[in-house]
Amino acid sequence: MSTEAENIARSNKEMAPTAKYLNIAVQLILIIIAACIVARTVNQVGIVLFTWHPVLVSIGYLLLMTHAILTMADNNFITQNLNYQNRVTVHWILQTSALILITVAQTCIFLNKNRLGKEHYQTTHSLFGLTTYLLTILSSLGGILTKFSFQLKKIVKPTVSKIIHSFAGLLTYFLAMITISLGINQSWTNANDTWTKPIIYVLLAFTTLYVTIKSFILFSSRVANLLQR
Repeated sequence: MSTEAENIARSNKEMAPTAKYLNIAVQLILIIIAACIVARTVNQVGIVLFTWHPVLVSIGYLLLMTHAILTMADNNFITQNLNYQNRVTVHWILQTSALILITVAQTCIFLNKNRLGKEHYQTTHSLFGLTTYLLTILSSLGGILTKFSFQLKKIVKPTVSKIIHSFAGLLTYFLAMITISLGINQSWTNANDTWTKPIIYVLLAFTTLYVTIKSFILFSSRVANLLQR
């Protein structure tokens, strides 16, 4: 068993109450934010082609991608009793599901722009969105290389594959949260949003910090292990 797998195995013990409640709180906050985005979009524009973009992006990044990251980078309360290999399986299933939803979301907004005769990638939100989507694809491809890193060890060391995948995932998630914030800022323009948006921004910043810190710790650990060899 690898050192990383051993660390995961040791972490399968019961989570400390504070860590467990914080973990639950972060995921509940993201569920609430996603629900707000979905409800707000449907209420504002109805169920049309455009609607699927924010809906599927919210589910893909805020829910599936977050849980996929925490499954590997933290003693996640949902997967805390799974062994390392099962966590890897849960991780790639969630990542693949997220990528599928996000791809559909990108297709919907592209087709909607064409339908309305509007130009593509004219806003900061859309440019960040395109960059994030491309990085999501690259990160997912890196995940495939990492999953089969042992078979490819003559080409690239498994540790290096994991480091690259960790960094790509960390950057992708950070950009995704910025993109979602920009989308909210761009589309939530009613008078009531003057107090709603700041609350969501603060909550997104808090949850992003929580998720990325855990990922950065894992990334740093892998880099340190590589340098010690």
